[in-house]
Amino acid sequence: MIWQKEKGIENRQNLDYMILAMIVFFLIAIIFNQALLFAVIGMMLGYLTLVKIYDHHIGQKLHLKNERTSIRLFPGDEATLTFELHNKSIIPYVNGDFTFQTDKNMRIIYDQVHLHKREQSVRIPLSVLGKKKGTITLPIMALERGTIKIKNIQYTFPNLFSFVSTTLRYVPYYHTEYVIFPDLLEVQGLRQYFQQKSGDQRVLVSPYEDTLSPYGTRDYHFSDPFHKISWKASAKLQTLQTTVFDRVLSQSLLIIVNIGSQHGANMTHIHPDMEKLLSYTAYICRYASETDIPYEIMMNVRKPGRTPYIHMPEGTGKNHYVRILEMLARIPHQPLVIPINHLLYQVMQTLSEPKTVIVIGEISPMIQELIDQLQHVQPHILHVERTTEGAMLRQWTKAVTTYGT
Repeated sequence: MIWQKEKGIENRQNLDYMILAMIVFFLIAIIFNQALLFAVIGMMLGYLTLVKIYDHHIGQKLHLKNERTSIRLFPGDEATLTFELHNKSIIPYVNGDFTFQTDKNMRIIYDQVHLHKREQSVRIPLSVLGKKKGTITLPIMALERGTIKIKNIQYTFPNLFSFVSTTLRYVPYYHTEYVIFPDLLEVQGLRQYFQQKSGDQRVLVSPYEDTLSPYGTRDYHFSDPFHKISWKASAKLQTLQTTVFDRVLSQSLLIIVNIGSQHGANMTHIHPDMEKLLSYTAYICRYASETDIPYEIMMNVRKPGRTPYIHMPEGTGKNHYVRILEMLARIPHQPLVIPINHLLYQVMQTLSEPKTVIVIGEISPMIQELIDQLQHVQPHILHVERTTEGAMLRQWTKAVTTYGT
């Protein structure tokens, strides 16, 4: 069943009154032998039969186009919202009203929009004649991050054989959705730490070296590995020389996002600037995608499954970036948050390969110690720190006492 028919109580009452009148007329005709009343009863019975047949066929060949479509937008982008009703029967639907509801994450540019506390409803006049198609196209504008679904679709029109209206409620799930990505808020300092050359992120200070990119030699130290000795340079200078390589960052990022705010020893609440944290995350992911840096994301948002937190595996390129943006868009505005220390414990237990770690979110004194421990395994840790102008990417040091936002 595609459409569920809903008739008002007035329609039922009118039918009851007509059946009662038929019974009364029949009794009068029998008692007083009035043949004319039998003709009236026959006409009323024919009318009721016609109404029954009409009600049975209403909505059976009325189809709403329902394709599985996701329309991806950034805040401020404009698009259209389209409905197509195909009437494959000869029954006309005239002077009707098509109504639906959506979330308030997008603005529907139309006069008949009624705003409620969390939703908005739209009523549009619509007539669909027999064997015809009716189309509704509305301009919209994306307002804020989230996913928007169309629900409570109804088509109300006057009954052709009575004085009341009939409502068809659309039963199937409407598959078209609008996915609004987070706004991109700049994080300053990215280019300072990630400068591309031959696919590696070259920096001035880093614990990692590019062994395929030597740029000179220096005098040998007793702590230098034996395999780094340049025998050709040593023979030329008559003293042991050590090959010096370019210092590079790890070729992959681990982005840890803490959307929680610590309250006391065991209480974790949603950070009041969660939307900004997600926007910083989206900006860093865009930069990593544009510069072909592999990256993955761990976020302390609770989800069902074996892994109780959000984890997007490592990847590169535009498709990976779109998947990340869609994941960020689908995070509820009131998500369940797990303590960030649980997530950091998991990182320290499972992270074996060297990565550049970027921490986004609140860094409380309770978390500082865990990040200091993580730094023994992953020496290059950065964090997004609040500034008067927005956000800045800085090197993590044990002296840090501020909260990253």
